[in-house]
Amino acid sequence: MQNHAALFLFGALAASSTIGAEVQLDPLGLGYDPFPKFEEIDKSELYPQGGKLSVAKDGSLLVDGKPRYFTATIWYGATEFECNEDTPGYVPELKWLYQEMPDYEAMQRIGLDAGGTEAPLDWMRDLYRPWMKPPRRDNKRLSRSLANGLPVYVDFTASEWSHGSMWPHDNPLDPDSTTAFVTNAATGDPGRLPHEAWSGGGNKHWVPYSVVHPKGRAIWLNMWEHSASNLLANGVTPWCYELFNEPSVFEESDYARQQFVEAMKAKYGSIGSLNEAWANAQNPGPGFSSFAPLATNHMGCTAARVEYTKFIEGCFASLCAEGADRIAKVQPGVLACFQPTFTRTRGIDLYRTNEKLGVICSPTGGNGGIVEAAMLRGMADGKPIVDSEMYIGTSSNSIRNAFMTQYQRGFSVSYAFKWSRRPCDWRRVHEVVQTEGRWKGFKLWQMWPEESLKNAMKVSAYNFMHPYRVTTDQLLGIRTAKRDVLDVNEFFTPRDRGVPHEVAILFSTPTEHLGQAEGGHASYKLFDQAVMSLEFSHLLSDVIFEEQITNSLARLGQYKVLVAPGTDATYAGTCKRVNQWVEKGGVLVLLGESMHLNEYGGKNPEAFTGIEQGKLKESEQATIDVLGVKVQGSCYSDTTLDASWEVLGRIGDQVVVARKKFG
Repeated sequence: MQNHAALFLFGALAASSTIGAEVQLDPLGLGYDPFPKFEEIDKSELYPQGGKLSVAKDGSLLVDGKPRYFTATIWYGATEFECNEDTPGYVPELKWLYQEMPDYEAMQRIGLDAGGTEAPLDWMRDLYRPWMKPPRRDNKRLSRSLANGLPVYVDFTASEWSHGSMWPHDNPLDPDSTTAFVTNAATGDPGRLPHEAWSGGGNKHWVPYSVVHPKGRAIWLNMWEHSASNLLANGVTPWCYELFNEPSVFEESDYARQQFVEAMKAKYGSIGSLNEAWANAQNPGPGFSSFAPLATNHMGCTAARVEYTKFIEGCFASLCAEGADRIAKVQPGVLACFQPTFTRTRGIDLYRTNEKLGVICSPTGGNGGIVEAAMLRGMADGKPIVDSEMYIGTSSNSIRNAFMTQYQRGFSVSYAFKWSRRPCDWRRVHEVVQTEGRWKGFKLWQMWPEESLKNAMKVSAYNFMHPYRVTTDQLLGIRTAKRDVLDVNEFFTPRDRGVPHEVAILFSTPTEHLGQAEGGHASYKLFDQAVMSLEFSHLLSDVIFEEQITNSLARLGQYKVLVAPGTDATYAGTCKRVNQWVEKGGVLVLLGESMHLNEYGGKNPEAFTGIEQGKLKESEQATIDVLGVKVQGSCYSDTTLDASWEVLGRIGDQVVVARKKFG
């Protein structure tokens, strides 16, 4: 294969559609139990109860040394107490399904091989608020599902009604303080947590405690360690802990900004060195006379915005790494992960964070499809991939397809969300006025099926145990998926099937940072389009992250072709390594952008020569003849090439495809 680079300056489009479904209501429900009896299930289908779980070299999960994909579910929000209540929609023969936490036999009848749960909340009372009531949790009933010989996954969602429900106005204790307890002390007083322990400022979805301040970080670490100990004491030995759920961590508190100043002092030493490094930027700003202004004003400086993002990313990544270590000290060998909301979240570097974790978790609902799955596989060198919040629809086909889609995309475990019958929807609340007439309250909760039937169709479909949203027989899709996977398990469950992937697609974090710092740009769409185009062309490819190639040729050397879609900004050293790889016979495809900027948007001194990119532009689509192949394209930007580049395609006067031989 020739060693050359190709420059493509056009993109493509993609479309999708959704399908709706209707459910018929019947107060009597299905009327019978559609599931097989446990003794009727063939032994080859059963999960080996108490089997040894391990991770293969390629990241696949093994049970007793054999590859296994897990159809699974997860229980949230005191699900065990739903068992106490009768609701319409099923016959008495189905109470084992709707009014019991499932034990091993029940899970196998449904087709589920693993389960998950929320971590206990006792840490808040035991460490920070001894005056609070004990959290509502029935460990005995939960043990049917959490200590039944199937693997258990534990989630630490810090929502405002769960692990994130400790507030400054609660005046929590500082467990590290030696100050004597004072009843009326407030937050910030001796013996109580400081206000800075909470994240404050910025977007902090389900990250109420600071990831920067030591006391905030200690809350997270104490929560993880204490809960792990609590679970072990109750006979639960999880295989994986999810440290964060849907975190938005871009903290902009005064304390965080001051720590950023200290980090820049440590990195650059002098303000002169900082100004020199930051001068080569898209918007260099006027320069800084001291480090102090960085705490309050980035003065329109691209580099300052990029570095602040990297600072927050570093705080989050180091906290996750420390949390994984802390839990592993309680339960040696246990793994950890976190569930992002999206594949692109400001303040979270997915590669940098997952590098120190043992499991890769998909974003909420596995909502990124082909592109997301490719990115997850790129991070999952030797690590399992899970979706802890998979939405499965309402029909047996949609349920089966949800599992099978994730299976064929390389996932190891798919946790169907959410196991809930929502008995609260079958209650009617009567509003009453207190005798004093000063306020209204709620009491007299009663079952009221007639009213509930009218509103049943409004219940969110993800509550798949609601028999009027997902009729009981449609849940058979879970077992169908499991059986279909077992039929091809030997061939397709291992992620490494011995078939080489010759194409790599570059995901550039510096490009992402620059886009965030300067208000976003269109180049990220080229990455998504490149992944999908290769997928639908049936060309085997892997996503690789820039961090994997900046300082070494080892990873890049596994491939014959590197596609760099929309990559404008790079780390120092990346272009140098890529150039070396091309000279050794690799083929570089530059799509849209040409890696011509440094991470601050200034000129990249290592950039490939002979390319000058101008402003982005839009043009009509046209058919281009490239080496005898007809392709559709449009112009991405005004680009000028010198004579060292061979032009292969134009739209009007604008070059859209060219190539150059290196070495």
